[in-house]
Amino acid sequence: MPVDVPNKSPGDDLFAREVNEMVRNINALLGTKGPNTIVDSSGVHQRKTTPTGSKTGVFRFKSFDTDRIICRTWDGTTEGSEDIAVALPFLLRKTPFDGETVNGITYTYISTTLRDATDGTITERQSIVPRYFTNDIIYATSMTSHDVIISGQRLLLQELNVDGRQWARFR
Repeated sequence: MPVDVPNKSPGDDLFAREVNEMVRNINALLGTKGPNTIVDSSGVHQRKTTPTGSKTGVFRFKSFDTDRIICRTWDGTTEGSEDIAVALPFLLRKTPFDGETVNGITYTYISTTLRDATDGTITERQSIVPRYFTNDIIYATSMTSHDVIISGQRLLLQELNVDGRQWARFR
């Protein structure tokens, strides 16, 4: 089967129709329509629009619980009535780091939101900033690619950390 390949030089514009044509040619050579594709009446390959994978939700923060936060669903008007455990982002969790030395820094946790970090010479007290506060808006996503087990419970949600929380020197 002859394949039409656009003759391009470095720096030339590459148009979406040319890329689509190359994808069609490659898929034809491979004898496949590619993963998650359909062919419409004009023979154009398109991704299926059926949603798969993770979903994001909006929640309100209620409290801390070691490596997770307790939240309730929030639609902008109404708060849900059930507490939902949401895994903290890995670097904000206590359990993986408490008493451990990572890259020459030893971490000792005073609480879930306060820790000491020392290199053996200098000790710095650290806190999560910005701090979580009651009814803070939290965005979390469902986890479909791996399990997060915290305190024996498989958590289905993990906070996305859209506020950029991190450990920083506490004053």
